[in-house]
Amino acid sequence: RLAADGTLTRFTAVDGLSGAVQAIEEDRDGNIWFGTSTGLHRRSPSGAWSTFTSEIQMRLGRRAPWVSTLLADPDGGLWIGFSGGSNEDVLWRRRTDGSMEAYPLPHVSGSRSRLALAVDPRGGILVGWMNQRIERIEADGTLSTLIIVDRLNNTYIHDLATDARGQLWAATSDGLARQGGDGSWRTFHTADGLPGPQVEAAVVDWQG
Repeated sequence: RLAADGTLTRFTAVDGLSGAVQAIEEDRDGNIWFGTSTGLHRRSPSGAWSTFTSEIQMRLGRRAPWVSTLLADPDGGLWIGFSGGSNEDVLWRRRTDGSMEAYPLPHVSGSRSRLALAVDPRGGILVGWMNQRIERIEADGTLSTLIIVDRLNNTYIHDLATDARGQLWAATSDGLARQGGDGSWRTFHTADGLPGPQVEAAVVDWQG
């Protein structure tokens, strides 16, 4: 962790982490969640650590649940994406009371199931993955196709983000793509200033 004064703090297995860190997310209560190659961990605002790997193992029946994606939603829930599972168990939501619910994704292939997640400002959760689809999970849990990404030259979607103007950004294997309010797409490439075609993450800063 890099503090505002430049102080760097490193968290390791001594603090409660295990495995390689794949995702980090802060929820509305200030808890920091860590998804790793061996499970799920949480650091509270007070500095206390908790591990939820056994809970996930019981629900998924996996010896080592690989948590590849995390997303905190406005209602306090935590969306958890798992790599390497079937389409029935690659995405779960952990409620504030600790209960969990699975959200089956029929188009996901278990061997290529690293999900990209973002909160849709218009409601629901946006889900993208490596078979060129972006879909929306509605508030009632139903799944609707938002985009089949043929328009993005059949690229893989690595990450999603929405900005203050409601634009959707997609970090892909062939540049950084942006969908405007009118639904049209523009893709930024090396000619636009990117250092390379492969974009792994997209984050909206405090200036929008």
